[in-house]
Amino acid sequence: MVTVSNKKLLSISVDHNGFGDSRFADETPPLEKCNPPAAMNTIENLVEVLRLRRQPGERHTRVINFVGHSMGGAALFYLDPLRWRLGEETRLALAPALLLDDDMKRVFFTALGIGIGIVNRLHVFEVIERAIKPSVIEAVCAGGSYNVKDLHRAQYQNTPRGITAATFTAMGLLNNREIPRQFDFFKTMLAHRDSLVGLVPMMDLLSRLEFPSANVRVVAGSHYMFSVGPEAVFQHAQNRELVVQDILGLHSAAYERQRVGVRVG
Repeated sequence: MVTVSNKKLLSISVDHNGFGDSRFADETPPLEKCNPPAAMNTIENLVEVLRLRRQPGERHTRVINFVGHSMGGAALFYLDPLRWRLGEETRLALAPALLLDDDMKRVFFTALGIGIGIVNRLHVFEVIERAIKPSVIEAVCAGGSYNVKDLHRAQYQNTPRGITAATFTAMGLLNNREIPRQFDFFKTMLAHRDSLVGLVPMMDLLSRLEFPSANVRVVAGSHYMFSVGPEAVFQHAQNRELVVQDILGLHSAAYERQRVGVRVG
């Protein structure tokens, strides 16, 4: 939908370190490599390596549009503004799993990560893991489509337990509140009955960060409020349109800011 609307728009969907084919060399990585700040640092370094930004001598304007859901959305809060010119990047965080002010969710993910870590070390507990795995998938993918749940099962199966354990534990134990208050081209979308990202704790956190109210959108739906599935079909279809509008709107605003900056310069 984004591509049809603007074929020249460059958008990067932020995932998380260690999953799928982006494996760590160490199958039991330290927590500081598995948290949202580390994920954002990895993405920023990747952008540099691939030379996606406007390079010295290039005259055309280029905007990098970051879009992240859940853990990917949490990572976007840790972008380093010192590495970017104003208007060179935009961010859209969808249901960001940044649990700094949600004590219940922090305890849940910490316990889940520790439990998976125990199974990784003591294989006698694998029978218990097989029994609870469906419940874990349902909890993590609440509101998602059948396809979303199948993809999560496949990733869970193919990712080493040590990485999964470290990632969930790092989510729960994250206490890095050094979030730059650079929100000019940064929006977030939250869902009213998100079982993973509590609406009230997230709004409390955004308030403490002085995140602009105009940049926060709350919609009807669950953690996958834009998912294609059997739940809230009509509402989710509208939410997908809003996601596309936000990406395009952020891109347009940032692009114009760069053009103005170039003319002034």
